[in-house]
Amino acid sequence: MSIAPESGNWWTGEGGNITLSDIREAVGSIISSKNKLVPAYRKNLAPSAGIWLLLYSTIAVSRGMPIPHGIEEWRFSSEFDRIFWFACLENGFVEIQRTKIAEATTPCQ
Repeated sequence: MSIAPESGNWWTGEGGNITLSDIREAVGSIISSKNKLVPAYRKNLAPSAGIWLLLYSTIAVSRGMPIPHGIEEWRFSSEFDRIFWFACLENGFVEIQRTKIAEATTPCQ
């Protein structure tokens, strides 16, 4: 954002409006699309192998994307054994809670 002592409107070349529900919907959509690959992964691994999904946001995203507040309480339908989100901005990760698809009543609970 450029701020100058002159009168007039402020301008930013990197603006946007993303809500918490937008992020939750995007995460749910990504997990849903990746779920389709789990049967193929299981066919190529030992029966006891765990399958994890890693989501990440890099600093290439405008100013980075922090881990959303309250994500620990979100639950998504998934066949993955564990799901993690790594955020470069915070250099940290969080485990995303899941429900097995067979147990879920909606895509995002």
